[in-house]
Amino acid sequence: MLDIRKIRENPQQIIEKLNTRGTDYSQEIENVLTLDRERRALISEVEAMKARQNKTSKLIAQYKREKKDCEPIFKEMKELSSQIKKKDETLRGIDKELEDALLVLPNLPSEFTPVGADENDNIEVRRWGTPRVFDFPAKAHWDLGTELDILDFERAAKLAGARFSM
Repeated sequence: MLDIRKIRENPQQIIEKLNTRGTDYSQEIENVLTLDRERRALISEVEAMKARQNKTSKLIAQYKREKKDCEPIFKEMKELSSQIKKKDETLRGIDKELEDALLVLPNLPSEFTPVGADENDNIEVRRWGTPRVFDFPAKAHWDLGTELDILDFERAAKLAGARFSM
């Protein structure tokens, strides 16, 4: 998962690197940044409300020592507490949305990864040995495994899901 701080610090560079994968990720990055701004603003707001709540709690203790009426403050604190709960719930929703948006983004490609449309654009760095030439048509491993009865795709699909073998 990409680090939100890196996205926040240099979104254009992240978009450029991700776009080398052949897809435009600018909308996804903008969505992540929007959610991050909302999250940070909401955290700031909730923390200010909690600070006010703590300050008022100390004031209530002082009023009780002085035997003053605390009922109006209690009502205010009850209202503030319900507002904090609502905002905390909203914050959890934004956190989940942000995490989901970040999980959808792929990792950044290495700077050494060649940019291209498909595997034909890859650069061969070195070759070791020569590919073996058979005097018969070669079969894929999944065909051989099924014929030799050492792979069971049907049972694997029932146990683990599609495209698994046992």
